[in-house]
Amino acid sequence: MNRPALLCGLALILAATAPRAGAQVMVQDMPARQVTLFGILATPAAAGDKAKVDPKLAKIAPQLRKLYPNGNYSFELLGVESKRLTMGQGVTTNLGGGFVTGAELLNVLDHEGNIQLRFALELDHRTEFTTLVKTPPNQLFFCDKSLPTGQKLLIGLGGR
Repeated sequence: MNRPALLCGLALILAATAPRAGAQVMVQDMPARQVTLFGILATPAAAGDKAKVDPKLAKIAPQLRKLYPNGNYSFELLGVESKRLTMGQGVTTNLGGGFVTGAELLNVLDHEGNIQLRFALELDHRTEFTTLVKTPPNQLFFCDKSLPTGQKLLIGLGGR
């Protein structure tokens, strides 16, 4: 397995999700973060073909192209989940092809000004990768996994 690469620097662009009505008062009193987790399939464009970007990714297309400056990649959104979390709560998203990714909020703001999350990527219920992610609010942590097909699975994670 290739070691996922750390790529940072995109602004977080997704709307907040309201907590469940029954837990609203208690959750609002606890420190929380809106955590967003998403997966993108980056596919090398064939020689002579123009790379395409999923319309749902149009706002961040310039940033995505900067992630792979030496290649001509098309980008397809596989899955996205955004959820308001308190410490110890998690969010997951199914990316298809047996891939599931998840994150647990460990700290809403550490002494260095970062949000701390435990991130994991699973393939067919087997952990492929797990790490502690520390990222400033409103910035995303990125990792990518090279696939045998030549494609890359790009995963973004962040909080605000």
